[in-house]
Amino acid sequence: MADQHEPVFNICILQSQYEGMSPGMQAKALQLFLTQGTQYCDGINDFASQPRDEVFRCYHSLKTMCAMVGAMELRQLCIRFENASEDAERRAICEQLQQSWLQTEQAIQQALKEFPDN
Repeated sequence: MADQHEPVFNICILQSQYEGMSPGMQAKALQLFLTQGTQYCDGINDFASQPRDEVFRCYHSLKTMCAMVGAMELRQLCIRFENASEDAERRAICEQLQQSWLQTEQAIQQALKEFPDN
């Protein structure tokens, strides 16, 4: 996967980024991340058929969202993709991203159960 020192999901980062917001708003941010992240991952999954600029846009947007909610492993994969110099390396990262997305999605779904009214 990405950097083995990075957690899949770090709720402390979410809480820091959304400091002062209610737990309900933080939960909504996570739900929005899951919805939009799925769309970006779908675009990334079509790496071979998508225009290069579109794939890079998906990675860049996903990287920013990951940083905001604490999805650190995914963020590191996005950085690796942006810095990769060869398509073969990018394809390998796309495959890793799909697995990491599933793990992150599960971790966030579990975290959402801890929020009030979820």
